[in-house]
Amino acid sequence: MWILAFIVAAFIAFGFACMAVGILIVKSNDHGDSKGTLQDFDRGSFRYLDKKNKIRKPKF
Repeated sequence: MWILAFIVAAFIAFGFACMAVGILIVKSNDHGDSKGTLQDFDRGSFRYLDKKNKIRKPKF
C-alpha cells in the first residue's frame, strides 16, 4: 500500500511541477507579443521561397 501511495504522490508532484513551470513560461512569454503585421517588421528584405516536393498522395 505504501508503494502505491508513493507512486500516486510522485505523479501528483510531477503534475504540480509541470503546472508551475507552465505558469512561469506563460508569464515570461507575454512580454514580446506584438500586434504588428509582416510589413511592419520585414524592412523590405523578406523573401518567400516556394519549394514543392515530389510527394504524391498514396494510391490505395
